[in-house]
Parts: sequence; structure tokens; C-alpha cells
Amino acid sequence: MGSCLAQGLAGLNIIHDVGYMDMGMACSTDMLVMGNEAIGMDKRFIRGVEVNPESLARDVIASVGPGGHYLQEDHTFNHFKEQLWRPQLMERRGYDDWEADGSKDMAQRVRERVLEIIETHQPPPLPDKTLQALAAIREAGAKELALLEA
Repeated sequence: MGSCLAQGLAGLNIIHDVGYMDMGMACSTDMLVMGNEAIGMDKRFIRGVEVNPESLARDVIASVGPGGHYLQEDHTFNHFKEQLWRPQLMERRGYDDWEADGSKDMAQRVRERVLEIIETHQPPPLPDKTLQALAAIREAGAKELALLEA
């Protein structure tokens, strides 16, 4: 997570080797899924906090007043989802709730997510233009190999 955060803060737009172990000699789908969770958190951190009149909501602060709370305010409802990062795998519930739900550790949650992806993921089809370009590359490669074999 730290290396992904450092790369993101440096402005890199691609982070490579997520899911790799043993100096890149082995790849783990479980580590890839867990890395995706960390990258999600890093991306939210890197995005930062926007400061403008809407985000400061001084009018809401003034109307709620000292000792009040903001959970019932429309402004909170309209903005909380874009401000909070919610993990898919990391556990944030209380211990009793976690225990009542089977006490699954991170490895178990990751494995379940990997299996869910394997069973349900349907990649979108490639555009025709991309398929044509790939076919042209394959055809050119086949011609080149035929020349080498002759």
C-alpha cells in the first residue's frame, strides 16, 4: 500500500506489479484483489479534500450551531458518499458484529472475492476497431513467422 501511495503521490498514472511477489517471479490473484483494495484507499487519499464554499458549508455550520450534529442535514446526505472511501474487504465493523458474522479474516474475505470475480465477471466486448487492429497484428505476425520458417 505504501509503495502504491508513493507512486500515486509522485503523479504516476500506472502502478505496475500489483499482486506480484518474490521480486516479480510469482503472481497471486489474492494479492491482486487485496492490492486493489489498498489502491482504492490510496486513490481517495491522493484526491485530497476540496475546499470551496460548498464543501465548507458555513451556512450549515451556522444553522446547526454548537453541540448539534450534521447527520440529518441535506448537505451531509448529498456529499458523504463522494467524500468517504468505503472498503470492500477491510473490516470496519465492531468486534461483536464481525464475530457474529463468522469471524472471517482478511484471507477468507479475499478468497471469497476472488471466487466471486471468477464466477460472475463478464468483461465488456472489445470495440470492432480494436478487434480489427488485433487481427491485423496477428496476420502480420503469421506472415513474418512463415518467412522465418521458409
